[in-house]
Amino acid sequence: MKKFLLKPAVLAVVAALTMIPVSIASGGPPNDMAMGRGQHADGSSLAISARSQPDGTDATGTIRGETAGSEAIHADVICLVVSGNEAIITGVMNRPEWLFGHRIVVHAVDNGTAPGAGSPDLLRASYFTNGGIQNDPNHPGCFLPILPPDPVEKGEIQVMDAP
Repeated sequence: MKKFLLKPAVLAVVAALTMIPVSIASGGPPNDMAMGRGQHADGSSLAISARSQPDGTDATGTIRGETAGSEAIHADVICLVVSGNEAIITGVMNRPEWLFGHRIVVHAVDNGTAPGAGSPDLLRASYFTNGGIQNDPNHPGCFLPILPPDPVEKGEIQVMDAP
């Protein structure tokens, strides 16, 4: 009887262990991710929270931003392309109302240092309305910024590239 009871228990443990994704077992993140908040010297700020499958599909998340004297922006993430410590995030604006449906692209660079030490993280939001973005020929439905990102004065950006 004991032999019969041990087999299901052993099988359950083996089955559970084989269901662990390889990227988690090897210590890497299971998804591409970009998250954090950055404030620039002019007082504008941007917060990002985006994730996707390692191949860039199934992107979800939000982009939120504020500029001095302007309305707050909100966008839903539709594309995330991560390469090393850099992320390009495409979103569709849902606020303010007059920008509803327009594209926004955030370029984030995680330099891995605390604010004020070494090379700062970099961040920039670019918009279709000011000609600051273009189609990404390698990722249909995604866009690329035209201008490079700016140094973050306060805050921290984290970019994780899944294997």
